[in-house]
Amino acid sequence: MKKQSLLLTFALVICVLFAKATVITVSNSPISGGQYTSAQTAINAASVDDTVYLHGTGISYGNFTISKRITLIGAGYSPVGTQFVQPTIAGTITLDTVAFTFPVSGLHIIGIEASSFTISNPINNVHIERCAGSFSYVRGDGWIIEHCLISSLYSYSTPTFSSRIIRNNIIYGNSGIGFSSVTNGSGLLIDHNIIQGTISYLQYAVITNNVFTFSGIANSTANSFNTYNNNITVNTVPDAIPLTNNSGSGNINNANPSTVFIGNVTSYQSYPSLLNVNWHLTATSPGHNAATDGTDIGIYGGVNPMPNLTGASTLPQMTELNIQNPSLPVNGTLNYQFKARKQN
Repeated sequence: MKKQSLLLTFALVICVLFAKATVITVSNSPISGGQYTSAQTAINAASVDDTVYLHGTGISYGNFTISKRITLIGAGYSPVGTQFVQPTIAGTITLDTVAFTFPVSGLHIIGIEASSFTISNPINNVHIERCAGSFSYVRGDGWIIEHCLISSLYSYSTPTFSSRIIRNNIIYGNSGIGFSSVTNGSGLLIDHNIIQGTISYLQYAVITNNVFTFSGIANSTANSFNTYNNNITVNTVPDAIPLTNNSGSGNINNANPSTVFIGNVTSYQSYPSLLNVNWHLTATSPGHNAATDGTDIGIYGGVNPMPNLTGASTLPQMTELNIQNPSLPVNGTLNYQFKARKQN
């Protein structure tokens, strides 16, 4: 009876979380059940405000297009502590606003490793969190990208936007990628990130509380009219901000690498090796409690610190399910052991 109560409690939690919408499950694993095996088929069948959950299988769901306002949830890019420990992987996820026949605001994507998140036309109020991949041509207003591992991020300023927030991410792309093609970015806040990628063609942005390490920051007219406050540079080129034609204060330039992070970062870190680095600041780090808001500079400070480096959502997740008597007589009783826990 106790085990049945635990299962019922878990089911009720899920029902409360999604009482206003339908939850559609998808699994492309031959040994894991889901209502659908194809992400695209499930999304096509979903209604506005439904939730589509892509099981973590370690098998790519391939390319698919989202053409309506839904919540898309995966198991994370590097989950831990669950029974099968498999990530949710996709190819190119396209947000196609041309095909939208319903309101476009409010799209939410959580816990997916994709080769690319691509936006074909402007879309407003998109929230992407706990994901890994590149972001191609972010367009529209009211964007939040947080707690992600970003290999590249390209953005358009047309049409004019008033709010885009890029916070508490690790941006690891190099070789000329990063915040490229962002111009006249009034309303763009780049806050509490670790940035290894190149910044160029960026104007009128507010850039605060970041750690730039092994990154390039273009000192040119294309990178101008920005405000750099309370950032740290470590092994960057150039290593002094704010640069020409920019403003700001409280920046810590050319910090000693061994004093910044608990994990001594001596070289550029890409995905997935960056998952093995302890990015918390040391107690004596120059960024400790030195952010504009009094918290730590970097991903573990700010109003919404990085929760973990797994990509797992906050949904309760099953950690163990064992069938104790797989052979049953007619009208027999199935005995099972079920464990679940809430994610951070």
